[in-house]
Amino acid sequence: LRISADASTLSDLGLAYYESGDLSAAIASFRRAVSIDSKNVHVRLNLCNALAETRSGNEALACLTEAAEVAQRPDDIMFVEYALAQTFASAGRKTEALRSVDRALRASQSAQRSQRVAEVEQSLRELQRLLQSE
Repeated sequence: LRISADASTLSDLGLAYYESGDLSAAIASFRRAVSIDSKNVHVRLNLCNALAETRSGNEALACLTEAAEVAQRPDDIMFVEYALAQTFASAGRKTEALRSVDRALRASQSAQRSQRVAEVEQSLRELQRLLQSE
């Protein structure tokens, strides 16, 4: 029996696996979702987050770099650059982290205003202060 699923369904399945702690099944679902809808930044971010959880730093960074290449909306650019900044900061790559923070803050100026955007902007400014004080 073969059941066809769309990217959204596979991403939701991946999130369910992720929340249950089954990271390998989550990653497999997210990879399938990305293969169906390669332009969906949120599906890519789900995959990148799951990869980061498995301590696959280089793979997560490559995933985020690919997500940055397909992100076009200011909101998406902000979220991807924020994730890149966090990943670079965790790897001790301060210069790259600050560059991503700057790109994310610039994108946030054009992003559709929402509570989530405001929260990310605040987190970006905190990360920026932390990185600049090191």
